[in-house]
Amino acid sequence: MGFHELETLNASYSRIEDEGLVTGLRRCGERLRVVDLKYSQVTKHGMIKMVNRCPRLSELVFTMVLITDELVAPTQELAQFARIIRNTIY
Repeated sequence: MGFHELETLNASYSRIEDEGLVTGLRRCGERLRVVDLKYSQVTKHGMIKMVNRCPRLSELVFTMVLITDELVAPTQELAQFARIIRNTIY
């Protein structure tokens, strides 16, 4: 199986950032269904770019996300962001 056939991406506990994620999606974004970004360094803007590049995405896992320059635990702002992502996916 080639990289372009990847359906699941586990980037949890990695140091991947927005540009690395978006660059990687150039080859597998069309088929990707599940992405795990727990404790990665991807910001909310990177996640939105990722969702836009992955039309088949049905599951996005994250527990903490960089909202601005600071790591934010699940809060009202993060819950609102999760709703935006969910609405983009569905």
